[in-house]
Amino acid sequence: MNFVPQTTYWLVEGDEFIGRVTVRHILNKLLEKEGGHIGFDIRPSKRRKGYGMKILQLAIPKAKEWDLEKALLICNDNNEAAIKIIKANGGVLQDRIKQGHGLPQKLRFWIQLKPPEDYS
Repeated sequence: MNFVPQTTYWLVEGDEFIGRVTVRHILNKLLEKEGGHIGFDIRPSKRRKGYGMKILQLAIPKAKEWDLEKALLICNDNNEAAIKIIKANGGVLQDRIKQGHGLPQKLRFWIQLKPPEDYS
């Protein structure tokens, strides 16, 4: 089975659905390469209006509630909006993962949720 515990939140305005964000509490091998801890989507008619930025900003404190030190976010290398949103929220690129022929590469970013422990 590839299922892990996760919580999904909706972003709504009045009674209108804007988007959703999923916070996965743990990762399995598949999610380490293709999904990450946090995944978000904004409905097409609401894109380019700041909702992607908002939904990720709201998700970060939720990820902290699950005692994650850092969160993995993964997107396609041709998804400029997601890359911009992830970087604006502290995402640091770890690497690129090649997909099959003709498919975009996956970019893996980490967002630090808690300060690194001081071992000095």
